[in-house]
Amino acid sequence: ADASLFNSDYRASERTFQLITQASGRAGRGEKPGRVILQAYNIDDYAVQTAMAQDYEAFYQKEIVMRKIMHSPPFCHIGMVIVSGENQNDAKESLVALKNQIQDKYSQRCKFECSDVLPSPISIIRNRYRWRIIIKMESINLLIQLVNEALDIFPKVKIGSTDISVDIDPASMI
Repeated sequence: ADASLFNSDYRASERTFQLITQASGRAGRGEKPGRVILQAYNIDDYAVQTAMAQDYEAFYQKEIVMRKIMHSPPFCHIGMVIVSGENQNDAKESLVALKNQIQDKYSQRCKFECSDVLPSPISIIRNRYRWRIIIKMESINLLIQLVNEALDIFPKVKIGSTDISVDIDPASMI
């Protein structure tokens, strides 16, 4: 039940909580009581514990504190930048160059966080290697401005047949 906790999506705990509460809410029919058997790797995780207790308020209180500590939405906006290419090194080095340009240009202008250049969770799609960075900013307007400038910079730093895609406040971090 908690397999989704082990990915890089900031909503992993929320999705785990939703899955468990939804499944347990369907147990039983009419007057017949239901029984839920939960199998999990980390039964002590707060998402699992609060879901088993059907304690929505406790889950929210813990989750909102975690998101604030991790500077995740709703305390920031996220820009996910993915560079893909048939050559793994070209894709990675193109994104490294882009990240360096972004940091050089914006580090003095505004506050933002930029992750390391890492393979995307799904690192190959249609024979193209995918690398990504995650940018976090409090201002959506500044994030959009940064991303637009990144799109303008990319043709100057790209290597080989690499492509770029950007998602602002993505529905999925994969």
